[in-house]
Amino acid sequence: MYHASPPLGLVAIIYTVLFGVGLSFVISFRAGQPNFPGPWESADRIVTYFQTHSWPVLMCAFFQFGAAIALGEFAISTMSRLRFFGVNASGAYIALFGGVMAAINFAASACVLWVMASPAVAQNSVVLPALYYFHITIGGVGSRCRWRFSWPACAFRPRS
Repeated sequence: MYHASPPLGLVAIIYTVLFGVGLSFVISFRAGQPNFPGPWESADRIVTYFQTHSWPVLMCAFFQFGAAIALGEFAISTMSRLRFFGVNASGAYIALFGGVMAAINFAASACVLWVMASPAVAQNSVVLPALYYFHITIGGVGSRCRWRFSWPACAFRPRS
């Protein structure tokens, strides 16, 4: 039997490459280079970073949005394959929910990041920190946790 869907390995590689390329614009492992501010940074540091690094943040948001699309495609294609092979257990639907929610949060996070990089928003030292913490909430730890919890739901063996 053949299932007509994109190869899951290729979709996973595309996701990984887009995610990594997006991060490469805002993260540096060299000392003295500016990095994306963490949630523990002061509001002044966060505002200054977005005011002075709008282009790298825009590129990060663009590639992260692309990675979100690949992540959603992976979750949906995985569910389609499971259904094609006769798996009707609730774990598959739980995994689908987790994967789709992670992709939606990831895409929303990229959109908020894009807005934060616009010069009009970056100059507003009141709105920018609020958007920053919203971005961290929906796209930082939040979406990755849901994605991690969807994987164990796929790790089951269909009955023979």
